[in-house]
Amino acid sequence: MQIHVTLDVPDSLASQAQDIEQTIKLFADQTVQEALKHEASSTPAQEKPSKWARIVERNKRNPMSLGDYTEQDRKHRREFRENFEFNHDKA
Repeated sequence: MQIHVTLDVPDSLASQAQDIEQTIKLFADQTVQEALKHEASSTPAQEKPSKWARIVERNKRNPMSLGDYTEQDRKHRREFRENFEFNHDKA
């Protein structure tokens, strides 16, 4: 996939720019690569999903596992019940 960009420059620069067209293309490529790196580094790294989010995702992918009450699932549910509280309960 290629993206084509059109630059509007004054006529005085346009005639000079034709002489260095390849250099401009290389500069544009490098600038886009740097912008993409900067964008990736400025976006916070996605945190590892919580245990509860992983359980929900697993159950979405395989609904049949909802009926599978393994010891690990029982442990997770017990931990959830023990640690669950509403925000207004914390006051």
